[in-house]
Amino acid sequence: TTSSPRQAATTPVVQFLSDLEFISNIRSLFSAEMLLRSTTHYFSAKSILVDSKEEANGLMVVHSGEVRVELPLDSDEADQERFKNRSTTLLVLKRGDSFGDTSILGD
Repeated sequence: TTSSPRQAATTPVVQFLSDLEFISNIRSLFSAEMLLRSTTHYFSAKSILVDSKEEANGLMVVHSGEVRVELPLDSDEADQERFKNRSTTLLVLKRGDSFGDTSILGD
């Protein structure tokens, strides 16, 4: 196999970084930092947590219960699904699932 000049140039850097002891702990350090900066919010059933028209303002992790991701209430798709007596739920998030990651990672 052949490698591009860019791959060849980055391989020693990647190897160097992976050999650094602290890199192996980066996930733990990141998780610890996230915990230190986190706050707990409680929501009652049927609460609207976020609106797709608004910019995400934080990472949210489901601790207990469920979070339903649904079509926007004022969308044509939601109107069509309701007309057909079908659910507007796109997915259901459960304990450990997260959303709002674009607020910390970018688009």
